[in-house]
Amino acid sequence: MRCYKILLMTCVLAVIYQHGFCIPVTQSEDPEISQDPDSIEECTGDQEYEAGHLEEKVRNKRDQGIEQAGQLRDQDIEQAGQLRDQDIEQAGQLRDQGIEQAGQLRDQGIEQAGQLRDQDIEQAGQIRDQGIEQAGQIRDQGIEQAGQIRDQGIEQAGQIRDQGIEQAGQIRDQGIEQAGQIRDQGIEQAGQIRDQGIEQAGQIRDQGIEQAGQIRDQGIEQAGQIRDQGIEQAGQIRDQGIEQAGQIRDQDIEQAGQLRNQGIEQAGQLRNQDIEQAGQLRDQDIEQTGQLQDQHTQQINLDEGIEQVGQLRDQDLQQISQIQH
Repeated sequence: MRCYKILLMTCVLAVIYQHGFCIPVTQSEDPEISQDPDSIEECTGDQEYEAGHLEEKVRNKRDQGIEQAGQLRDQDIEQAGQLRDQDIEQAGQLRDQGIEQAGQLRDQGIEQAGQLRDQDIEQAGQIRDQGIEQAGQIRDQGIEQAGQIRDQGIEQAGQIRDQGIEQAGQIRDQGIEQAGQIRDQGIEQAGQIRDQGIEQAGQIRDQGIEQAGQIRDQGIEQAGQIRDQGIEQAGQIRDQGIEQAGQIRDQDIEQAGQLRNQGIEQAGQLRNQDIEQAGQLRDQDIEQTGQLQDQHTQQINLDEGIEQVGQLRDQDLQQISQIQH
């Protein structure tokens, strides 16, 4: 831009010096001056002298502009190279930091997922052991209670049977005594009462044994159901814990991969932008230098610029291939 401004000012000054500041006498308001041929020749001679003097000044300005443009070009090329090197170095540092941070996040996520998985497995094992232990305790209590109820039923049945037998004996004795008084009626009634007492005692004993068996079976069945439920719940909790730990580990690994890819992508974009800007500045400087210099100098600079462009392109392609690998 500075070279363009210098060239523009040089062209404007050249146009002004070539046309001069003299007002044509034909446009003068004084009719005597406009019709005097001597005044016309004098003005024309002054214009030629002034034009030659100004042409020399323009030539000097042009040489100074070319020299300044070359210096500015060299400075711009040097600054562009420095900026490019700094940008490439910063892009490499950012890329390395992004890869390092992504690796740290990935390792932390894997470590946390492993810790959560171990905790969930340990908790599931504890819950399973507690469920099995509680199911065993409930089962033992049910069996113990069923045994106690069974023993009580058998004991009550024995007591009822003994009472029935005792009552039957008493009734039988009473019947025998009454039969002695009324032999025919007493014997018949004693037989009936004895049979009824024995039958009732047998029925009561059978009912007690049957009820004790039912209560024992119910206690055993309930204990088995509670044990099965405890084992099933412990298995479900363990499976859920393992599944959640796996999901958390997969999410952490996926997030770490995304962060690593984003860091690499951003570093590549910054590097490409810096290389593109450096190339644009270099191309602009080479183009401006070619306009200001003569054909021989322009050809030499063009060859050097092409060689530098090829070297930079090879370096950029080499760096891109290294980053991709």
